[in-house]
Amino acid sequence: MSVTVRLADLSSAAERELLVALTDVYARDPMGGGAPLPADTRARLADALLQYADRLFVLVAEEDGQAVGHALCVEGFSSFKAAGTCNLHDLSVAPRARGQGVGRRLLAAAEAEAARRGLCRVTLEVRPDNETGRALYASAGFEPAALGGQAYLMMEKPLTG
Repeated sequence: MSVTVRLADLSSAAERELLVALTDVYARDPMGGGAPLPADTRARLADALLQYADRLFVLVAEEDGQAVGHALCVEGFSSFKAAGTCNLHDLSVAPRARGQGVGRRLLAAAEAEAARRGLCRVTLEVRPDNETGRALYASAGFEPAALGGQAYLMMEKPLTG
């Protein structure tokens, strides 16, 4: 398998539409919720990617010119480090390309791009039942987040329907 990983060009409408399609494939997977993206989200996603392009970078994995996965990374900020951070928000690999190192290559490329941008760390969330993902992240050096020796839990509060 000859896989290449490249930065997506978020200024390109075609690239943004590719990312909508890849995100929909991810959403349909059990680890992504098991349902297609809602129609309104699908309709807005390409424009939203462009709107937030100054705070995102997206990597696309391709095999023989066909997209087989992506990593969407959102830049943030750590007040404790006084430096930028990278949240690996989405990491997906098409079912046909799983088990062939695509996720590992995307993860390494996300880390390298974050380092190139001078960001101080990469964070991510993973479902407790995603044993494959958890094993990949652990093997790449990720561990449960902690502050002062105390693990912390990701929480959320939706602001819109």
